[in-house]
Amino acid sequence: MSKIENINLNKTVYYSDERIDYFICDGDETQLVDYSYIINKIKNAKKIINIASTSKISDDIIDALYQNDAINLYMIVKSFESAKATLQRFDSKKPTVIREVESLENNFIIIDDISYLFVNPLSNKTNISIEYNEKYTKDLSFIFQSYFWDYAIKEKLVDTISDPVESPYPPIGKRDLEYVNTVSATLDNCTALYIPKNKKFIEILEQESENKFFSDDIQMSVYMNKEYMQIGKLKFSVLEFDFTNRWRLKNDSLKDIGLEDEIIPKNDDWNQTISISESKDINLGSVVSDTIEKMENTQPKEFIGKPYTQSINYNWDVLPPSKPDDAKKSSLYNEYDKLNNDYQEQLKQLEHQLSDLEKESGLLNQWFGGANRKAKQNLKKIEEYKVKDVTKLNIVDLDNFLSKEFKCFYEDIVKSDKDFKSEKKRKEVESKWTEEKGKIENSLTKKINELKDSKNRLAELTKITQKKKELKSQIVELKNSIKSLQSKDETYDVSEKSRELKALENKEKELKDNPKEQTKLEKSIKNQTNEIQRIEEEIKEKYTNFKYTPKENEIKNTQKSNEKVYKQLKLPKYSLPEVGALYETQKEYFLEIVDDADLDKANKLKQRYEDKEYKVVVGDNGE
Repeated sequence: MSKIENINLNKTVYYSDERIDYFICDGDETQLVDYSYIINKIKNAKKIINIASTSKISDDIIDALYQNDAINLYMIVKSFESAKATLQRFDSKKPTVIREVESLENNFIIIDDISYLFVNPLSNKTNISIEYNEKYTKDLSFIFQSYFWDYAIKEKLVDTISDPVESPYPPIGKRDLEYVNTVSATLDNCTALYIPKNKKFIEILEQESENKFFSDDIQMSVYMNKEYMQIGKLKFSVLEFDFTNRWRLKNDSLKDIGLEDEIIPKNDDWNQTISISESKDINLGSVVSDTIEKMENTQPKEFIGKPYTQSINYNWDVLPPSKPDDAKKSSLYNEYDKLNNDYQEQLKQLEHQLSDLEKESGLLNQWFGGANRKAKQNLKKIEEYKVKDVTKLNIVDLDNFLSKEFKCFYEDIVKSDKDFKSEKKRKEVESKWTEEKGKIENSLTKKINELKDSKNRLAELTKITQKKKELKSQIVELKNSIKSLQSKDETYDVSEKSRELKALENKEKELKDNPKEQTKLEKSIKNQTNEIQRIEEEIKEKYTNFKYTPKENEIKNTQKSNEKVYKQLKLPKYSLPEVGALYETQKEYFLEIVDDADLDKANKLKQRYEDKEYKVVVGDNGE
C-alpha cells in the first residue's frame, strides 16, 4: 500500500529543423548626412530652385534660400497644415509661390540643371540624397511642373492662400519621360526591397523579391529591379546605388543559424536582437491526469517552445485527478446518517418499552416470570444492536437486516409489550372480579343467614301464637266444663277445674305473642328471599366463569401507543463505498481515495453508482 502522489516527468524536444524568418546585419555604415552639400548648392544656384516636400522643410535649407536672391523659387508641399512652419517663413521678405499637392509622396530639390532626390522627409536634420544629372533632372522638372500646375488644390503667395491659377500650358503629365516617371503601383520583379525599420511596413515584405532588407536610415520603402528604382510614387532608371546600413531578411532552420549571430526575428521586436540557444530547460508546471492509471503517460496539451532554441528539455509534474470545487459530500452519507439516527431512535424506544416491561413484570413475577426473563434477554440484544454500525452494511445485507431480523425483533417486542399489557389488564380485571365475587358470595351467605334467622324467629312467634290459641281454646273448653259442673253442683270437680283454668290462664299470659313483628318478619322474609334470588342470579350470570373482554377505549389506546412506537426505516439508494469517500455534483460522482491499494476496488464501484458519470480521484486525506 502506498500513497498516490504527484509524479515528475520529462521530455526533450528538438526544434533545430524549424525554420524562421529573421533579419541579420548586412552592413552598418550609415549614409545619413546633413544638408551642408545641398546648402552650398542652393547658395550658388543661378536660375531656379524647385522644391517638393511631404513635410515642413528644414530651417537650414530655408536659411540658405534666404541668402540667394538671384533665383526663382517654386515649392509644392503635401499639406499646408503639416508645412505650416515652412509657409510662415515665406512672406513679403522672401515671397515665393507655394502650392498644396495632396498626392505628393516624394521629397526632391531641383537646382538649375541638377536634381537631388531625398529618401526621407526634408524636415529631418539628416538625410540620404541621390544626385541626378541633367537627363534625369529634365524629367523630374516636368514631373514637378505637372504637380505644380495639374494637381495643386491651393496656392500661397506672400500672405494670401487662394485657389491656384490654372496652367497656361497643355497637361504636362501626358509627355513620355525617359529616366524618371510617376507610378501608381509598386514595381514588379523586384531584385531588392528596402523598408524602414518599422513593423508597420512589414506587409511589404510579403512581395516577391530576391533580397529584402530593413534600414535604420530610411523612412520610405524603396523597390529595385533590374531596370528601375522606386521611391514613393517616382521610379528612376537604375543608377548604381545601394544602402549600406541594412539588415537582410533570411529564412533558415535554427541549426543553420550561428549561435554567435545577433539576429532580429521578423515577427518580434525589431529593436531587440537575440541569439539562437543550443539548449534550454523549461518547467511546464503541473498537468492534471484524466485518470490515476494514465498518470505515467500524461503530457501537457502542448509543449510551448522557448523561441529560437534548438532543443528544449521539458519537465512537468503530473497531478492525480481531483474532485471539482463544486463537488459536495454525497447525499448518501446524510441518508445513512438519518437511517442510523432513526434506527437508534427505534432502539431507544424499544429499550424504554423493554425496561418498563422488565420492571412491571418483575413486580408481578408470580404471573409474568416468563415475560420478565424474555425482557431481560431482549435488553441484552438491544445492547448488541446499539453497537451495530448499519452504515457499514451493503444495501442487500442492510435490507435483509432491517426487513427481516430487526423487523421481527421489533415486532416481537411490540407484541410482547402488547401481550403483557393485555394480560396484565386481564389479571387486574380477574383479580377485581374474584374480589367482587367473594364479596357478593359473602353477601349471599349473610343474606341466607339473615333469612334463616328471620324464619326461625317467625317459626318461634308462630308456635307461640298457636300455643296461645290452643291454650285459649282449652280455657274456653275448661270454662264451659266448669259451668257444667257448677250446674250439677259438683263442688269438688269445679274447684279442681278452676285450679286447672287458673293455671292455663297464667300459662297463656306468660306466652308473649307479637303479631306486628310476625307480620314484619313475614314481609322481611319475602324481601330477603327475593334478594337472595337476585344475588344468586347475579352470581350465576357474572361470577360463575371469568370472562375478559377489553373495552373499546382500551383497544384504541393500545393501537395508538403502537403507532407512536413504530417507524418505517427508508433504505438509501446505494451502499456507501467500501473504500474512499464519495462526492458528487449534479451530473457526476467522484470517489476520493488516497492509497493505490484501493484503486482496483474503487474502479469496480463504477458498476454500483450507475445513475451518473463516475470518476475515481485522489484526495488529501481520503475522507
